[in-house]
Amino acid sequence: VLLLNPTVEGPSEIFAEMVSQGTSGSGLEMGLETARRAVTDPDLAIHNAGLVREDANLTILIVSDEEDSSPDPVNDYLSDFAMVKGEAAFRDHSIMNVSAVVGDTPPEFEGEPSCSSADGYADYGSRYVYAVAQTSGLVDSICDDDFSPIVSQLGLTSSGLLAEFALSSYPDLDTLEVGLYETNDSSTKIRDLTLDVDYTYVEERNSIRFEFEQVPESEQYIQAEYKVR
Repeated sequence: VLLLNPTVEGPSEIFAEMVSQGTSGSGLEMGLETARRAVTDPDLAIHNAGLVREDANLTILIVSDEEDSSPDPVNDYLSDFAMVKGEAAFRDHSIMNVSAVVGDTPPEFEGEPSCSSADGYADYGSRYVYAVAQTSGLVDSICDDDFSPIVSQLGLTSSGLLAEFALSSYPDLDTLEVGLYETNDSSTKIRDLTLDVDYTYVEERNSIRFEFEQVPESEQYIQAEYKVR
């Protein structure tokens, strides 16, 4: 394995070459099994030495247009992934999580693809979607033309910066006021944030969401005030 870091020249080109696998391999795709072998011995000690670092979180990204055919139950793989980072990873999903770019929507009828694009179609990756849900990862459709949103969000997830904040109750949006502060005691306000300009409200998760370029800095705090709907 080649580890990409800030000292490597041309990391984008190297990464593109490394992930371009072609289509001549086995048609039996086993993303979870492959990931487990990559982060555990003997492969970790021999071929992938240095891949797992003690002071780094473990984020696994799987890209596939088929369902996972790995032999073991999904929870077995998730347990093994968590064990790589220690006991705390079973409770704290920021330490270990799985994300996926796959067929992310169940088809209306059995046997139909999950999605299609100009490059072909993708089967529903139910096992991958389950792994993502169990570890608070991210999922996106492999049929999308642009993967940059999930890549940006993965960068935030891996670095520990939060891009989405759940609210305790459903707000009356006309009364929602969100402020950005220098400290967590609301004593020094930097500025007020504007809905649909500085952040968005995600109805289905009752949360405030920041896009990549909107995320507050690591030592800044947000506070939301509103009347309950």
